[in-house]
Amino acid sequence: MTKESRIRLLNPANLIIGCVVVLLSLFILFLSAYSNGMTTGNEISPDDFSQRRFSYCRAAWLPFTFVGLSQTSTTLPFVTQMNVDGLLAPVPVGVKNWHLVDDNHMPADSNAYDACILSRYLEMKAEDSVTYFWEAWNTKSPKKAAIVWPLVAQLARAKRYYLIPLILDFAVYDQRGNKTPLREFVRGIETIVTSIKSDYGFVLKFDSAAISEE
Repeated sequence: MTKESRIRLLNPANLIIGCVVVLLSLFILFLSAYSNGMTTGNEISPDDFSQRRFSYCRAAWLPFTFVGLSQTSTTLPFVTQMNVDGLLAPVPVGVKNWHLVDDNHMPADSNAYDACILSRYLEMKAEDSVTYFWEAWNTKSPKKAAIVWPLVAQLARAKRYYLIPLILDFAVYDQRGNKTPLREFVRGIETIVTSIKSDYGFVLKFDSAAISEE
């Protein structure tokens, strides 16, 4: 490098331009990392059906998260009441399990995360489109609710979300038109439990003899 070249390189104007170019490049790099690395989504716990929304930002080519994890509870009030009423059998004390429902990197028409099945059922609205379907059903049919939800919890905790519609659709049908007596409802659930065992090899704990019709 000649003396003249070094002088031109060290010229204040050239240094400023060089710094601006570097800073602009870093800014564009940061924007790209932020837009591509920002992840938001929802999770559900099979332990108690609580839900939460999360967000964080981490570029694939960086070894750290440069926007920390944020979590906000989105648990539905009637789900909280279900736990208070003992409709979901408690799990051993320990680290709470969470299953991914969806995130912003998942195609809109995808069901890649099976936990979304339970989440969507819980968020079903009643015919008035205001209240939640299961909130009303739990109140109107407490004995049937005490049968259904422990079974759903067993499937969720075993990550057999794809089997949950077999049980909840039966309950929806019962509520919306059939309204079968408890004894017939139990027989219907027994049939479903047997079918899940024979067709899918999963054994649900269900003791119909212990159910009181009083």
